[in-house]
Amino acid sequence: MRTVPVLINGASLRTVIGCTNGDTGSVTIGVDVYGAAGAYVTGNSLTVSAGSTVLFGTGSVTDMSLDVNLATGIISKGHARVFASGSKVLCSAFLADGASGVPSASLTIAKKFSQKGD
Repeated sequence: MRTVPVLINGASLRTVIGCTNGDTGSVTIGVDVYGAAGAYVTGNSLTVSAGSTVLFGTGSVTDMSLDVNLATGIISKGHARVFASGSKVLCSAFLADGASGVPSASLTIAKKFSQKGD
């Protein structure tokens, strides 16, 4: 399990989480979203074939073909948990402007409760 420790979905900013299945078979990849107080908001998962990439977003993003629109509503200080049934799944997260589709910042993804460098 991985954690995106800061998740935002506002009037214009969206959080996008992309994951690629690097395994030789299909795996299940999912994202669960939690609000500022830690309460579960929403989640979804997909079966992803070998070598394929999926995008999860907190809301729609122009010019980005999201596989899952989590439609979280407004979240100013949430977090997400990313889970996968396989061990060869690579993920990244970023903030994007929902109207223009322009990425604005990379977000950290932590494995369990450790970050790169820990």
